[in-house]
Amino acid sequence: MIDVLTAGAEWFLIGALFVVIAYLIKVRRWAFLIAGYDETAAIPEDVAVSVVGNFLLRVGIAAGVLGVLETTDAVRNIGLVFGAAVTLDLLRVLYRLNTYEPPENTSQ
Repeated sequence: MIDVLTAGAEWFLIGALFVVIAYLIKVRRWAFLIAGYDETAAIPEDVAVSVVGNFLLRVGIAAGVLGVLETTDAVRNIGLVFGAAVTLDLLRVLYRLNTYEPPENTSQ
């Protein structure tokens, strides 16, 4: 019983940590927390902090939910589902960042 509670608490704390990091990147615009990003990148800082911040927020919320679900026996193999969801979301983020094109100026 205690092992289940500690596993759930660990996931919940990891989720909270991800949410804090997402806040720092997205709201406070701390782009230096994004590994490999600098001012010379082709992707504007606004886009990078938005995409990466949203990704980390989704992962943090999912980890918190996983922590709550770990305390119950309602769902089996939830860790596998969590890993698959994070992997698919990471692939989506990488695709969005690598295929970014600046919007064309349509004003005349």
